Amino acid sequence: MVLSPAIRPIVTDSRPINSRPLSLAVNTSPRPATFLAVYAPRNGHPEKYRGEVWGSLSPLLAQRTHH
Repeated sequence: MVLSPAIRPIVTDSRPINSRPLSLAVNTSPRPATFLAVYAPRNGHPEKYRGEVWGSLSPLLAQRTHH
């Protein structure tokens, strides 16, 4: 991941989750934010495989949703 020098001071966590998604936590005001970047298969991959990858993101998003 390449980050701007201006954003580096507010990054509180950055980690790969598995071979596809990556999370980036940022100390923003008034609440912290978490961004997910996902390398997901699209056209050219079997529908079943694409469904498995996208399906694996649902629990991940639920864990990181802030209310």
